[in-house]
Amino acid sequence: MANEKDHGPRLGADPELFVQDAEGTCVPVCGKIGGTKAEPIIINHLVEAAFGPERGRPRLRGMGIDVASEHEGNYAMQEDNVMLEFNVPAHKDGTFFVDSINKALNVLEMNVLLDKGLRPRYEVMHTFKAEDIAPFPQAFTVGCMADMNAYAEDERFERHPFEAAHFGNHRFCGGHLHVQYNHGIVPRHIFAQFMDIFAELPFMRWDKQKMRRLFYGQPGLYREKPYGIEYRTTSNFWLTKAFREKWLGHLADNVIMLAKTANTDPEQLRQAYGKIDWSDVQKAIRDEDVKLADEIVNFVRNKIGLYVCSPASR
Repeated sequence: MANEKDHGPRLGADPELFVQDAEGTCVPVCGKIGGTKAEPIIINHLVEAAFGPERGRPRLRGMGIDVASEHEGNYAMQEDNVMLEFNVPAHKDGTFFVDSINKALNVLEMNVLLDKGLRPRYEVMHTFKAEDIAPFPQAFTVGCMADMNAYAEDERFERHPFEAAHFGNHRFCGGHLHVQYNHGIVPRHIFAQFMDIFAELPFMRWDKQKMRRLFYGQPGLYREKPYGIEYRTTSNFWLTKAFREKWLGHLADNVIMLAKTANTDPEQLRQAYGKIDWSDVQKAIRDEDVKLADEIVNFVRNKIGLYVCSPASR
């Protein structure tokens, strides 16, 4: 994303998905795609070949002209454990964010996976046979840095990282959201708590995480980034075609609106913070309680005055 002085706001993402072969069997992506967290494979050229140049891409910088861009970052892909992970540029507009996700998925399916006899598999959890993952050391490498818990007592936010042994043969896909905003005004852990309300609770009826909820789907999980946070509670539920077509734009708009409010009216968030029952927020997420989630969102929207779009409000 842009430098730390540029507060956006922008929304980016690095979701994960499984892949399956022609027979519909979920298979480890290990050795089939390439790329790592440290050295992802940039696929801007594939996206531009299929869809044309990105609107708003800052081409004037090569001429020494400093311009504020609506878009920052690259399209990229890499292997993450046994999953395929991809990245999209960060956007100031929810419509462009959805567009970039659709473009990336199309290119991955048609230009990367198809020639290898593979297809995307949209599920949050898969249990592999031991013999299918045993040959691949990367299948037992989990996480590149510790998560932070926004609700930790005494501001001891860092969580002890998990190890592959905790998961057995189960593997999980995340739908991590990267948010650029002015974290010098609204602390990251406070922003992560609001992300629970703006990005997770409105869509709880879709985000049924199975075992992932016990590990990576807990309330208020995030990582610190120079530009803001990476919100990690959400799974990859928002990659499904049905959700993308109807609700992903609303999710993106919720997050961008939250970041705009943090940048321009942090006092509104400060006042709202003291009126929200954060223990109920945590309970709704841990229990995947759709009714409680809807009640909290309705309270925040109708009683506090923070606009949050959700299916229950439409």
